[in-house]
Amino acid sequence: EHNMTHFAIGFEESNKGKLGLLSLPTPHTLEPDQVLVKNEWLGMTPLTQWQVDFGLVFHWPFVASGNLVGKVVKVGENVREELKNGVQVFGFWFGPAEQG
Repeated sequence: EHNMTHFAIGFEESNKGKLGLLSLPTPHTLEPDQVLVKNEWLGMTPLTQWQVDFGLVFHWPFVASGNLVGKVVKVGENVREELKNGVQVFGFWFGPAEQG
């Protein structure tokens, strides 16, 4: 049984507009083209707060999106070999909480 969790910065539906620490299930399987990254730094964008303030969030909990720096911890079978475990990466992320 899979019961690992991780923390994400985001908003709960019951506490809309107030940023907090969420505990979410960690994915134990990846799609062939997915990469699992352990975030070491996240810079939230103003778009995230704007979405919450104006009621434009359709999936709760809502995980803050933005720029990130982290290390690859798991890769799907079709991911390029440059993105192997332990490689440091950076990028922009947004998506539903189950991917947070």
